[in-house]
Amino acid sequence: AKRQLFTFERENEKAIQRQYREKFAANLRNIRLERKMTQRELATRLDIAVPSLSQYENAIIEPTLKNLARLADILNTSTDTLLAEFVDKCRLNGGYFFLDFLTELFIMAYC
Repeated sequence: AKRQLFTFERENEKAIQRQYREKFAANLRNIRLERKMTQRELATRLDIAVPSLSQYENAIIEPTLKNLARLADILNTSTDTLLAEFVDKCRLNGGYFFLDFLTELFIMAYC
């Protein structure tokens, strides 16, 4: 089964999940524009359809962990930067720190 990046236990946390997805979408769009890349250019390099990238940037769907890592690489940034608000909140609430949030996602998903 496909794991979502932003998964919460309780039904009332769906709004929080949406907020994180929207923040990721805004970060992705802003970084892409800072790099002066079109959606078509980024989608081609990521090897996905332009509508899929558009859905990432409009908080409709979220990338797989593999595509999150590839996005960070292509945009010459870190996964922490793409997930900035989510990472900060987890670190504040959880009291733990990982240098790369992608590592944390793998640990949460598979351990």
